[in-house]
Amino acid sequence: SRFDPQLFSRGEWRGLEQPPQGFDSTTNGAEGRGTIGLAKPLSTGGVTGISWITDYFWNNGAPSNSAPFFNPNYFTRLQFGFEQPLLREM
Repeated sequence: SRFDPQLFSRGEWRGLEQPPQGFDSTTNGAEGRGTIGLAKPLSTGGVTGISWITDYFWNNGAPSNSAPFFNPNYFTRLQFGFEQPLLREM
């Protein structure tokens, strides 16, 4: 039906290959993002939803003399959203 919740997902992946920029260069590795969520269209024309997002970063040349560096690094978050158009077609 028109107002049923919709499950969605998205994934992105990218390799990082750059020449060294200095002694403590940390530019080679990989990063990615995965998203999964649920969106529900509203009868008022708006949309509400919830998403779980995870970012990933892996560094091939992490410096050993820096502050604590976790490799790979994951960053996750839960995101709530609500959209409502201000004007509707009459």
